Amino acid sequence: SKHTHIGVLMASFVNQGHDLNIRVMSRRLVSASDSSIKEHVLGVSNIDLLHGAFPVSLVCIYPRPPAGGFHFHAVVAAFESGLPSLLNHYFVHAGRIVANPRTGLPEILCNNQGAELIVGVADVALADLDFS
Repeated sequence: SKHTHIGVLMASFVNQGHDLNIRVMSRRLVSASDSSIKEHVLGVSNIDLLHGAFPVSLVCIYPRPPAGGFHFHAVVAAFESGLPSLLNHYFVHAGRIVANPRTGLPEILCNNQGAELIVGVADVALADLDFS
């Protein structure tokens, strides 16, 4: 899918072109937990239109926990349980980019359709990645 390829390309770029295989473990839509937030539309600024980079990605990279520490599944569970509450404050990230029917310009429909949470693993040591 589009998102998986972006992740692989990004990881490959970060690792200076060496193959970095990212295995997607799960992907799902997560909605804000506050159902009292009303659907609304946000216009975008002229700067947003010039830049043209609407998709927002957040990539979190963590070293492997030490033996006896938190397990991978516990970290994922913490993300999954906290994300709905976080989206209450960043509701726009649970919406969709749509075209304004009158102007044709992009706008953000804040409709709580959900933010995509993709969990993946890579068989590479964090120290081996080049973030420069």
